[in-house]
Amino acid sequence: FALEQTELITRARILPDAFTLAGTVAALGRGRVWKLAADILDTLCQRGAGTSIVGCSAAASAFGDCGLWQLSLLLQASMVRLRIPPDDISATAMISSCEKVGEWNAAARLLCAMPADMLVPDILSYNT
Repeated sequence: FALEQTELITRARILPDAFTLAGTVAALGRGRVWKLAADILDTLCQRGAGTSIVGCSAAASAFGDCGLWQLSLLLQASMVRLRIPPDDISATAMISSCEKVGEWNAAARLLCAMPADMLVPDILSYNT
């Protein structure tokens, strides 16, 4: 449904914003369609809209839903390169992507790194 809505918006020659495309990316992740989610994130970045925390957080969740924790870690590295500061939501999404496949060491490293990014882990971060 989210993908159809995004296509309708595009066909109407309305440029979807970061929130619309982030919603589509998140829905694709829940549907385990990670490749298309990654393509949409790439489109976001090409338009300049994906270089936001919204698109990155949605992609991290999508990758986690598909069990692709490594892509979440690559996304984190890309965020650093693009100078997109993480927030609690993106950090928790990346921790969750590691947790979902039992990569506890990677999840713990991300959790321990939050204070270095001036982030305070909250109950969601610890319960992921």
